[in-house]
Amino acid sequence: MWTSSTGRVIRALRRRSLRSGGGWWRSSSTIWSGRAGGMLSAIVPNRDGRELLAQTLPALLEALKFWGGRWELIVVDDGSSDGSPEFVRENFPGVKVVALCKSQGFIGAVHAGMREARGDLLLLFNNDVLPERDFLPLLVEHFSKPNTFASSPAVGAWLDDGRLIKPDLPFGSPVEALLAPGGAGLFDRAKFEALKGFDPIFKPFYGEDLDLSFRAWRRGWRVVLDPRSVVYHREATTIRRFYDRLYVERCMWRSFILFGWKNYLDWGYLGRSVLGLMRTFADDAMVCGGPIVSVAALSALLRMPQALARRVSERAEATRGDREAVALMRVCRLPWGIEREESAPRGR
Repeated sequence: MWTSSTGRVIRALRRRSLRSGGGWWRSSSTIWSGRAGGMLSAIVPNRDGRELLAQTLPALLEALKFWGGRWELIVVDDGSSDGSPEFVRENFPGVKVVALCKSQGFIGAVHAGMREARGDLLLLFNNDVLPERDFLPLLVEHFSKPNTFASSPAVGAWLDDGRLIKPDLPFGSPVEALLAPGGAGLFDRAKFEALKGFDPIFKPFYGEDLDLSFRAWRRGWRVVLDPRSVVYHREATTIRRFYDRLYVERCMWRSFILFGWKNYLDWGYLGRSVLGLMRTFADDAMVCGGPIVSVAALSALLRMPQALARRVSERAEATRGDREAVALMRVCRLPWGIEREESAPRGR
């Protein structure tokens, strides 16, 4: 699940750090050296988003056709009650609908779509995102390098009044990144499945895409942010309709805590993370009618055994360490980026 709050998790992670399988494996360079070859599967999770789909699907279909490669579009309906599946079948007959009888959340919906998908690349796309027509070729071209795990566009704002605000990034060429958002990211399916997809420890939302991207980066794979590719996002349109703000804030903090327990492999960094968390307990303010961090930490404790077990398995696969990640974030001074690809052309 990707919203601007994911960026807040990353910024919080950076501040804390500085303060203290399966699938079809084929070489991406063979499949994606040009437009011909493998298939791309676009997966759109949806819950009671009929009005959003009416705007998002035409724009996404136009972008897929503009790209010109082989593709399929799958809408995974996550237990909607607004007639979304019938709306898609009636108005977009070429789109495949996977209708879940009961809501499984973002992670469950994405994984359900993957089980039906045939593509070697997976485009995960929220129902509250509008793409520019030419956003996709720019993302696909990064898979000419076989160690690419994911590529993602720059994200502007889609305001409630319909206005689109261009993203304002301090660079014009692609950068290697630590996050490919689950709401607008293109992924190598084989690598995605090798990582066993999104970790359900982060249910119901927040942090799963950061965790997945970070685990991929640890294995030496590339995650690329390309500012030439642009989409526009309406923030938390599903979350804010189904959950109150207090619960959402607690989920965000719980994900931040679990991310540290699971992914800090250096005991020194893990210790500093815990100390920082303890300091936060002392300052935990009453927000929206109740404490945020303290309750989130207690909730995270219930999932701590799973987090530590996954930490052991991640250590066995890691080729990059915590110090390298923190040092690269310091050099770049960007919460999501690592280093520029100076060979890429600037601008659009």
